[in-house]
Amino acid sequence: MSLKGSTFQAIQIYGALQLAACQGNILAVRCLLANGTDVDSYHELFGYPLYLSAYYGHSQIVQLLVEDGADVHVAGNLGSILEAAADRGHHDVVRYLLGTDLGKVPRNVNKAFLAACKGGHLSIVKALLSHPFTDINFCFQYRQTCKFPLSVAIEHRQRETANFLLTQRNIALSTHVKVPYEHSLRKAAELGWADTLQFILSFNCVNPNAKSPDTGASPLLVAIQQGHEHIVRILINRDDVQPFPFHEKEPLFSAGKLCPIGRAILGDQGDILNLLLDRYKLSPNTSLKSHWSVLRTACAANREATVKSLLQRLDIDPNYRMNPETDATPLYTACDRNNESIIQALLSHKLTDPNIPFDKTSPLWRVLLHQCDNYTPLLRSFLRHPELRLDLKPPTSDFVYHYHYDYGVVNMIKQRPGADLLLSNDITAEHWYDVVAHGDTEEVRRLIASEELDPNCTTQEDCEPGAPLRRAVLSAARETVEYLLSVPQIDVNAGWSGSALSIAANEDDIDMLDLLLSDPRVDPNYRSRKTEGYRVEYPEAIGEWIGSVGYKFRKGYTGSETPLLIAAKRGNLSVVQRLLNDERVKPDIPDLQGRTALWWACHYRHVTVVQALLSSAEPGINMQDVRGWAPLAVAVNTGRVETVRLLLKKNAQVSPEIPPGSYARPLHLAVQGGHEAIVRELLNDPTIDMTRKMYTDPKARPWNPTPREAAWSIGFDVIIKLIHDYEDQHNMEQQREDEDTDV
Repeated sequence: MSLKGSTFQAIQIYGALQLAACQGNILAVRCLLANGTDVDSYHELFGYPLYLSAYYGHSQIVQLLVEDGADVHVAGNLGSILEAAADRGHHDVVRYLLGTDLGKVPRNVNKAFLAACKGGHLSIVKALLSHPFTDINFCFQYRQTCKFPLSVAIEHRQRETANFLLTQRNIALSTHVKVPYEHSLRKAAELGWADTLQFILSFNCVNPNAKSPDTGASPLLVAIQQGHEHIVRILINRDDVQPFPFHEKEPLFSAGKLCPIGRAILGDQGDILNLLLDRYKLSPNTSLKSHWSVLRTACAANREATVKSLLQRLDIDPNYRMNPETDATPLYTACDRNNESIIQALLSHKLTDPNIPFDKTSPLWRVLLHQCDNYTPLLRSFLRHPELRLDLKPPTSDFVYHYHYDYGVVNMIKQRPGADLLLSNDITAEHWYDVVAHGDTEEVRRLIASEELDPNCTTQEDCEPGAPLRRAVLSAARETVEYLLSVPQIDVNAGWSGSALSIAANEDDIDMLDLLLSDPRVDPNYRSRKTEGYRVEYPEAIGEWIGSVGYKFRKGYTGSETPLLIAAKRGNLSVVQRLLNDERVKPDIPDLQGRTALWWACHYRHVTVVQALLSSAEPGINMQDVRGWAPLAVAVNTGRVETVRLLLKKNAQVSPEIPPGSYARPLHLAVQGGHEAIVRELLNDPTIDMTRKMYTDPKARPWNPTPREAAWSIGFDVIIKLIHDYEDQHNMEQQREDEDTDV
């Protein structure tokens, strides 16, 4: 009886004896050997049976093959069979092989010892140490590197094994090659292993200040970088640790990456920074470099924890400047960086002076000039400060009204001394923008009636068409919007970057959306014009995660976005549903890159929005962008199985035609990304084509695999098994169909 199905194919792929050795099937091994199978038969992909049995820890099969005359000197990817067994932690196999010819070669034994240290198999390490040929100080040299058992154990984070080796009497760190042990010291500092670090330092032959040849970092600098305060404390308490200078190119104090003070600041390690300052009796007002104190450097780097930690010190001067005429204060620097938390912390310090200017501009006006995203709380914090002055380079009335729409803030300004310098003028027709933003409908009515305000533009040359209506929508000034919509000559769809409806969709304002859609002149499919800007591109390397980070932005033309596309991008479900209820809305209108609302909803993983869009008649489910990416490919690459299921229910193409050079094959993407659940879903689709190559053009890339080949190259075992099972089942079904045809 002939073998059929998966067993026959597995034997063809692996080889009979190799397959039995992998599976630990000793009866099959005996049978094959009895029937004349070569005990040292070699498979070009899977190697020798003896190596496979040692690798998978089948000690009885190893013994059987050796007794049958197998060559114990065969090797594989991990070296000899003794190394492979030690690396995988198979104690019984190692013990048996030591009794063969392998145990008579010191190099074989010591390389196995290195492999056991690498894997952290302590029982094997102890067993090998009792072997007469094992050298605990064995040095394995390969090209430019030298590896020792201790350095290998620490490098691969085997803490218990490393500490065990350090307790052995015959271990010696004073060898002719010290670099591995200095590397081990830095690695222990990086991992935060205090016991291992102290063990190594106790030998007194390792330089505690040794710098990395690649980065120039010492153990202390590495510990600071990783935030291990206990390691830092151990190192700085030693007299032989020299923190300054660290590098020939670094000054004694600097903000460079090799300065411990600068590194503590950049890592936002406030506790470690205070520890260093106290240990070496340094003032927090010391300048790290010209014009930059420790506190100001932390403010400039937006390191909140460090700033708050420094402000708790008794010797801190929050206003410190080396040169009062040319340097900015930490508060001004924080205002320049728009960091609300740091500004609040500085203002709450009892010694902070909020009025010290830089370049004739006070910190308060620096906040106003920068217009950070959430400036109102900052203004309120400044205005509550009892020592704040408003007479330092005040802006004009136009400045106050043009930039600030919060009447509460304006009223707080009015109550402060010096406010009369700011509010001397009345609103004129030139301030229409602020009038609209404040919802002053009567003033808007008067300006339009007097022809001082063009309802479709502004008196300013650089503003967009339709700015009054757009600004009123953005400010949620409903009464003003209603009045503007009643003006016959108004263009309700004006706007280079989108219409007023686009703004309502972006702001998730349903009431404003309903108000605008009630006007028959409003075009719900109005698209922003083509503008020059930055557009998102996919990473070139297949399998990279496509998410909120990981984009490539390239300068080019952007725009052509409908309100529905904008709402889908933002994940505004209520707006998407409202727009889809309008018969005029066309869901499949793409942007300049060919990406529809459904495409962007899949890209940003808005599952509920995807579900809503799929309920429409024309969602553009298989529309590809300019690079051949359809919504299904995007959903697969983001790893959202819920979105993939929704698309497959709507008959999304799982094996689409893509343009040359594109790699937007859903199954390939799922395999490359290791998305097991998505692979299952795609394989359940009856239209899947397993013969499709990754690229349409075979000359596009030198490596152009099928899904099965891609799975083997990546090495996800579960996915490999899924594809094998699918192909087995498919082949069996095809075989049955052929038999039925023959009958």
